[in-house]
Amino acid sequence: YYNDLTKANNNTNSIAIKNVLENGTIRLYESVNLHLAENSGNLTFPLSAIAIGDNLFQNITDLTSVTFGDYINSIGNSAFEGCTNLQSITIPSSVTTIGIRVFRGCTQLASANIDNVTFTTIPYGIFNGCSNLTSITIPQQITEIQDAPAWSTVIQGSGLGAFESCGLTDVIFSGTPTINKIGENTFISNTNLTTFSFPSSVTEIGPLAFHGCTSFNSPLPTNSGYTNISFQTFEQTGYTSVSIPSNITTIGKWAFYGCASLTEVTIGSFGSPSSLTDLGLNSFHSTPGNLKVSIFKNNLTNYNNITNLA
Repeated sequence: YYNDLTKANNNTNSIAIKNVLENGTIRLYESVNLHLAENSGNLTFPLSAIAIGDNLFQNITDLTSVTFGDYINSIGNSAFEGCTNLQSITIPSSVTTIGIRVFRGCTQLASANIDNVTFTTIPYGIFNGCSNLTSITIPQQITEIQDAPAWSTVIQGSGLGAFESCGLTDVIFSGTPTINKIGENTFISNTNLTTFSFPSSVTEIGPLAFHGCTSFNSPLPTNSGYTNISFQTFEQTGYTSVSIPSNITTIGKWAFYGCASLTEVTIGSFGSPSSLTDLGLNSFHSTPGNLKVSIFKNNLTNYNNITNLA
């Protein structure tokens, strides 16, 4: 029988998969669903299994829980995508490689433990659409949340942000964070996201990363390495006031567009003049009509529509 499920036929009725599930015994189930029915929806991988192939358990709706073997080192693209009754997962430290969209659309997933993973990048789409997932802890070994493909930045809701359209209220960074990049589309439409503090290690936040997070109002990163607010990054968020750190050189177009509660913006401060050189088109457009903008700056060379901020 196959130890490496990437070598097995992706058909869930294949003998190779049935043999792995049975740890090499001669008993063959008619299907993975029958295995799940006889095991209360739990899929347990034997110690002999070392890898899970692309799409292998996609859309298996009888799956409610997964117990990974201690030697699983690879989980392929979309391996559990669309398992709409999967309720919890713990990714073991043995996993060194994980694909994109692995748990996308697992709408009942309420617990995702990635505390002990050894990979350093969270792939795009991995928990997209997990609408029952309210909290995630990002371990200190994670350095990057991957960008969604570029075309998705112009097609909001395309299903490619790592945590897009989840039910997150809390995002916690554990230990001493080393994350430097929060990629495009990462947290789109997490409308209840309120508990979030940018680690000092963050130097890049991608376009649309917090678009539509209507409760989000966390202070921006103040570390010197973060200099560019990308386009549409904080569009339609919940800010009532925002302070733009003095080290920011560029604010992209529509960066805070449509922030319905935003009434005050401060760019730089007394004693720490802003480094801003480019204020993008409609950066603060469609905010309340009483928006007050204070810019502490010696010379602003490019200020698109500064008179049309709101």
